[in-house]
Amino acid sequence: MKKDFRFTVETSKAFDRVVQAIEEKAAEKGFRVLHTHDVAATLAEKGFPWEPLKIVEVCNARYASEVLEKDINVALMLPCPIAVRCCRTFWQSFIHKLALRTSQPRSKRQ
Repeated sequence: MKKDFRFTVETSKAFDRVVQAIEEKAAEKGFRVLHTHDVAATLAEKGFPWEPLKIVEVCNARYASEVLEKDINVALMLPCPIAVRCCRTFWQSFIHKLALRTSQPRSKRQ
């Protein structure tokens, strides 16, 4: 059976406020924000307009070292990405929902 690795949270908060809150909370929890990618802006520069989408890369060196010792393949998922995107459908044209997605730790999937 295929395991779902996603962990999703939906909120009605403003997009930029959610990104800022993730960056702040990550720091409070001992994670370093390595970079915040503005995927929508990058795509728009290349002629592909997109709804707001940012990926916040976070890392905690101690946790990264621990999981890499257990399984080097985890390196494929480092640094830990948190995707923030605005979800708006035809039926929700005036309601913006934000989806925060990241991979779920293995211990939570079992």
